[in-house]
Amino acid sequence: DDAVRQKLHHQVGHGVIGVLVAAFLAVAMSTASTTLLITATTLQRDVISRLRPGASDKERLWTSRILLLVLGLAALVVALSVPGIVTILMLGFSVYVPGLLLPVLSATFGW
Repeated sequence: DDAVRQKLHHQVGHGVIGVLVAAFLAVAMSTASTTLLITATTLQRDVISRLRPGASDKERLWTSRILLLVLGLAALVVALSVPGIVTILMLGFSVYVPGLLLPVLSATFGW
């Protein structure tokens, strides 16, 4: 690991490595932000709007903001309590993939 790091430093320099690390962090933050926003919006539009169909735009906006806060805190708790990224990915895929089964089957067979 140190040999690879030293070779990389020798070939590209510290400034380029800093830019690459910043770029990777920007991609990760953008992906996390988008995922959180999509999750909160989906919950608000598909679940809460069905429970409260007469809500005003202001109430829906506040509901989305509260959902963003709650989901962000839940994601932080999961990230801090799970030992590694592979475990987090396995937990996420174990919820995501089965959740797609019925919609895909219903769209395929016209149910």
